[in-house]
Amino acid sequence: MENGWRDEWVCPCVGVWLNGRREKLEFGFNNVWGNVEGEYRDLDDLTGIDGNLSVNPVLRDSLDFRLMDDSDLRDKGNPQFTDVDGSPPDLGIEGGPSAAGR
Repeated sequence: MENGWRDEWVCPCVGVWLNGRREKLEFGFNNVWGNVEGEYRDLDDLTGIDGNLSVNPVLRDSLDFRLMDDSDLRDKGNPQFTDVDGSPPDLGIEGGPSAAGR
């Protein structure tokens, strides 16, 4: 699972809620941040593990999910991929070879 959203509505208003078994869960290179009732429920806090972060993404606008140049999500995506310019991928909508350009 890889995502990059904030304030997701997942009952009970947490970033990630595991309502099932963890044996096959793959959760890496996500930014889980700023959720009303916390970041994780029924799951250990995975911040700092497998590329998972919990930081303000510093987006351009509430309706524009592109990262500002000073975002901590720049170059923090899955290192198995690269951006079109060959640099490490950004985490979020602009990361990887098929992502939207800046």
